[in-house]
Amino acid sequence: MSEPEDSDDDLRLHASPVVRVVLVAVGTLALTVGVIGAFVPVLPTTPFLLVAAACYARASPRLYRRLAQSRTFGPGIREWRRHRSIPWRTKLLAIFLMSVSIAISAALFVQPAAADRVRWIDVSPQQARLVESPLDIREMLSEQRRAAPKAWVFTSATLGDDDQLSWFTSATGLEDAVTLRVGSPFDYATNARFWVPARFPKPNDSAHPAAVGALAARCARALRGRTFVLTTTLRVLPLIAEALRQALHRDGVAMEVLVQGSEPKRALLQRFGSGRDCVLVGSQSFWEGIDVPGDALQCVLIDKLPFPPPNDPLVQARVKKIEARGGNAFAEYFVAEAAVSLKQGAGRLIRSETDRGLLVVCDPRLRQMNYGARLRAALPPMGELVDEQQVFEWLAELDAAH
Repeated sequence: MSEPEDSDDDLRLHASPVVRVVLVAVGTLALTVGVIGAFVPVLPTTPFLLVAAACYARASPRLYRRLAQSRTFGPGIREWRRHRSIPWRTKLLAIFLMSVSIAISAALFVQPAAADRVRWIDVSPQQARLVESPLDIREMLSEQRRAAPKAWVFTSATLGDDDQLSWFTSATGLEDAVTLRVGSPFDYATNARFWVPARFPKPNDSAHPAAVGALAARCARALRGRTFVLTTTLRVLPLIAEALRQALHRDGVAMEVLVQGSEPKRALLQRFGSGRDCVLVGSQSFWEGIDVPGDALQCVLIDKLPFPPPNDPLVQARVKKIEARGGNAFAEYFVAEAAVSLKQGAGRLIRSETDRGLLVVCDPRLRQMNYGARLRAALPPMGELVDEQQVFEWLAELDAAH
């Protein structure tokens, strides 16, 4: 005989204190497994959330309602209310089987990963994820090529900074590929300028974000907007944006500052391209795939050199692999990654044959360090400016032609 259904407006079902304790315990276990299962592809999430919702509904109506209103667990609980007629024995059997499954997956996860893979737990205030990633796609792509013996063509503006395109070919197992590196049709030497401020705080200096914001305000004021500020991390994005706002306010300039995260990406780009006086401050998602042709965008500032984060588990594993074979991880990996990323960011500036603009990299290491020459060589062949007077004369010329 199946159990009676709960009514939508009466969750205060009669249960003894002992039964309630058991139900809360089972519900908490199911909820925990369900949350972990949300980030482990082999584990279904909904059955756990159904069981958790059922247990809390019978044991603690207040907790049930609180979970039902949450963004994370609300969908699963609403799913439960559509499946209340499932017998309790079926639900308990489901949680037992799922618990065994998650226990097996967890036991496998803590085992040492294969030599070409890395595992880590990604923890944030809202969630925890169990992650496994290959160090590169060499083996997978090689298998695909062997399974489909035909011509493979890869094209991109950022496959590497050398003639062998080694940034891409070494990570994909394509060292034997025929490569062709074609120059850009754009006249960068005539239409674009590049500047590294000589006296500027170093990226690890606490004054660096404020200095970037202040310089961005001066450039934006000279162009009446039409400026992108690209940051390498989300952490400094609000600091630079606030410094930019304060600098514009001190100068009495009425200019809108658009910040990543305040609106959807498409809406920000539409507002930026509308022709009104505004500056856009964005992080990684604005470094590539953004196309603002014409004079709507004529200045791009990059806060610092885009090296990979050294505390990222995948980066650490790749560095360890390079060092294990006696390689130089900084030159082979960090500088190579930064060269490609820098080229991607700079590519936001000139999008057509008639575009003109200024690229500013607010990182003195680009001039002072030995690897700076390699990074500068990865950039388009823009005319280099030496002092601030030349910079603002160029911006004045751009503004006069607008």
